[in-house]
Amino acid sequence: MAKKLSSASFKVSVAPESGADAVTYWLVPSVTQVKRKGDGTHLPEYVSCESMAKSGEDAPVSGVGTIRFVLTYQTGGTSSEFIYSSRIIVTSDMAAISFRLYVGGVQMDEKTVLVVDDGQDGKPGDPGDPGDPGTPGKDGTFLKQIFIQADTRPDAPTGSSIPSGWAEYPEFGVLTIRGYEGEYYPNGGYRRSPKLTAHSASYRDRILFSTTNANQMITLRVIVSSEAYDHAYIGTPDTTLDVSNYFDRMSGENDRLVSQKVSQPGDHYIEILYVKDGSVNKGEDMVKYKVVHSDTVWVSSAQATYDKGSDKWVYGTWSRPSKYLADTPDMEYIFRREESTFTPESDPFVKGFIPLPFASDENYLGDFLSSAAQIVDAIYKSGEDYYRCIRARSANSGILITDEDYFKYLVPFTNDPLGVTEEYPREYMSFRKKENGKWGAFSDPKLHANYAKGEDGLPGPAGERGRMPYPAGFWNADIEYTATDDIAPIVYYEAGSTYYVMRRTATIIGVNPMEDYRDNPTTSYWIPFEKYKAIFTEILMANFAKLASAVFYGDYMFSQHGKDANGNDTTNYGLFDPTKIGQSNCPFTPNLLLDLLLGKFMGLDVDIQGGKIGDLKIEGNQLSAANPSSGIRIGTGSAGETGFGRFLQLGGDYSALISMRLDRQNPLVNGFRGINIESYGANNICLSLLANAGSKFAIDSAGPHHFYQRSGEVWDTPGVLWAGRISADGTIESSWGNGCTIDTPVYHGQAGLYAFNHDLNHLQYFVIVTAVHGNWSIGADTDKSTHQFTVRTFHKDQGYIDSPFELAVIGRNRYKEY
Repeated sequence: MAKKLSSASFKVSVAPESGADAVTYWLVPSVTQVKRKGDGTHLPEYVSCESMAKSGEDAPVSGVGTIRFVLTYQTGGTSSEFIYSSRIIVTSDMAAISFRLYVGGVQMDEKTVLVVDDGQDGKPGDPGDPGDPGTPGKDGTFLKQIFIQADTRPDAPTGSSIPSGWAEYPEFGVLTIRGYEGEYYPNGGYRRSPKLTAHSASYRDRILFSTTNANQMITLRVIVSSEAYDHAYIGTPDTTLDVSNYFDRMSGENDRLVSQKVSQPGDHYIEILYVKDGSVNKGEDMVKYKVVHSDTVWVSSAQATYDKGSDKWVYGTWSRPSKYLADTPDMEYIFRREESTFTPESDPFVKGFIPLPFASDENYLGDFLSSAAQIVDAIYKSGEDYYRCIRARSANSGILITDEDYFKYLVPFTNDPLGVTEEYPREYMSFRKKENGKWGAFSDPKLHANYAKGEDGLPGPAGERGRMPYPAGFWNADIEYTATDDIAPIVYYEAGSTYYVMRRTATIIGVNPMEDYRDNPTTSYWIPFEKYKAIFTEILMANFAKLASAVFYGDYMFSQHGKDANGNDTTNYGLFDPTKIGQSNCPFTPNLLLDLLLGKFMGLDVDIQGGKIGDLKIEGNQLSAANPSSGIRIGTGSAGETGFGRFLQLGGDYSALISMRLDRQNPLVNGFRGINIESYGANNICLSLLANAGSKFAIDSAGPHHFYQRSGEVWDTPGVLWAGRISADGTIESSWGNGCTIDTPVYHGQAGLYAFNHDLNHLQYFVIVTAVHGNWSIGADTDKSTHQFTVRTFHKDQGYIDSPFELAVIGRNRYKEY
């Protein structure tokens, strides 16, 4: 279990008990205090905050955990706790801003920035006449984000408060269904009440589940089909349900989502009760439910305004939800609410690296100093913010870096999306991947979110189209779409039941077609594309057509799906070029291609279950030929002594099952090899032949032969099974052959007697002995059996004497494994 070690400044280190390096977390506000000047202005006008972490001796990293903040007002009251997303504007009613850092739901640090009055003590003057009432100060505002989990995009939330089912933080826990108890049964992904119901009866079911986070949400989809007097009751977590103590109640024909917050992590239950109160059956007379849970997180945002009159935050119109892109161990995202003309820098060794908001070759001159002059186009730092000088400033001029006539604020990159506002109408996303332990470069920023204003308007007229349009399926916020001078993608926007086509040469991602055209009718990337719901005709003649995934183009019909020049999947069929099919640089090779002019067919993955190829018939898993002269020939050129062909023929012109022919092809010294089999693996056998009873030959061979044996290799074949030289005392001086095994040592008894034990186990062998001696000596095989033979050496004058000799065993070998 991890231990928290707190320092005096509330900076927290977390050290695992395993002995790993401690991780220290802390907050760095842009200033320690804000001065409220006599004229009511503030220095600085904005306050920002950054979170930091450091593990052992590693370099500190920023952007960790979740920063939240609480506002303290001069009246003494405080606001709720909100997620910090961008710099906070200091208003006249603020007394302090408290930042809090949370990691894994645990508070790690807190820093407070005080708002203090700035003035100098002077001699009190005479009381003046009361002034006119001042203009009321503006309410504080910030961008509020809320989150929900769902497999598909949810509807935009409504209301001036946080809607049910939506969470203030994206840190969703794990929801585990442990089982069910009760009378309900599975029904198409739901749990359904029994079909046979009785009057004045009730039917109960219980969901057993576990949560990992405090205040975790559980959402049920509940469908009721009954008369008005029969009710479905949904209980509260960990509470026995009855008709007087419930969370929600439904009857009639009803279908809705029911969300509840579970305060503590652990094991829990919720009960569902169907009460049959009336005697009339109506509809399906049932309730069914299922747990709605997904790992996909969606985010919606709205402008939050503090209403001093009601002392609470109220929220404006919530945006259409978009996918919340959370970092993974191998993928990180960064966001910026301003279009970048440069690719952000990446540090390959720093996790959670947030790049600076300017290119690496820019003229960055460090901290802003009021006592020094600033030059045009140079970049300066103030606190955690960066500014570009747009008008030369003299030293000690008193001009602040927040003066927009002299400096332009550089919108920073952030770890999480902040959302879009009227001030920042677009937000861009860039990502990087981790490979082989290092982070790669960030991608060029692409549009991620676009600010929608007002109600949906009527689509304007479509602009001119000079490109060949090609359908690109349903619009997906995570897919890049590219329009060139020659082609433009068409997408179907499901929510609006409308097709849109790109009209600007660009590559975009996440640009919602309906919102883009509605908000930018003259400069949008997307414009509506005319469509017809149905066409009825007897004759249709066209040079180009698109039917589902099939493309008809000139003499070709092909699939819109295929491979690019790098072998990657693509649907960019606008790059189809029949002259490049089969070449390595072919920009688009369709998965299926029909050449209607030449009758050619090509498929990248063809599964043929039947049909014919010439005289060859496809039958299940077999390729058969009823005609014995039919077959398969592989090779090119002509046959014959002077030909160029090399062939592998199965059937066909030859009676052999498999026949091969190798003709002279070039005047190489050693020519070519008809069959070449090599083996390097242990215990492999290059060639194995077995002619069983009834076969004539295993090998029928004619022509020059070349067999050779390398040193140390086995030679086991009928013929000479074993040969050796034996010394006079019976020692085997040398031997050759593996057709049989001769035991060592050779038995040497009386003079001139030698006995050889072997493993042939038959008598179909012969022993040839030659004595090796300077005088007249002879050697003879005197006796043999299935496992032994004996040799005698004899001298013409001396009788049986010891003498060296050589012998060879000739016969049938015996099968054995090596």
